[in-house]
Amino acid sequence: VVTFARMKQLLTRSVDDPQLLSFLEEFGTVVMGNWVAKSTLVCRDPYEALCRDLLLTLLRQGGAGVQRGKFQEAVKMDSERVSEMLSAVGEFRMQHWQFKLPPDDAFKQAFPDVCDRFDKRWNEGRQKLVEE
Repeated sequence: VVTFARMKQLLTRSVDDPQLLSFLEEFGTVVMGNWVAKSTLVCRDPYEALCRDLLLTLLRQGGAGVQRGKFQEAVKMDSERVSEMLSAVGEFRMQHWQFKLPPDDAFKQAFPDVCDRFDKRWNEGRQKLVEE
């Protein structure tokens, strides 16, 4: 989980924004203006990737956050794997798990088309998850 600005700082050579965005879109997804590795690249098991996408969908909605027990019950995964998944993209705050970083409003303002495209994908993905 990383902001666009931090990703640019980590680069060892100068890359223009369109190049960097192209690379990031190949390997990542946008959650609240922040970049997260695609679940299919992080999880070997397709079901785990689907569960991670569900988790990211729930976290990006904000609100009260995600209750670990309810999430674990819903996805029927072992406790250790659920904990790993939650701690990789979230932080435990006020009895719930929240997304690790605050919304990156600077990225959202600078690249609204990218954010809109990913929001559309997340909304379509959420619908697909509900159907499955």
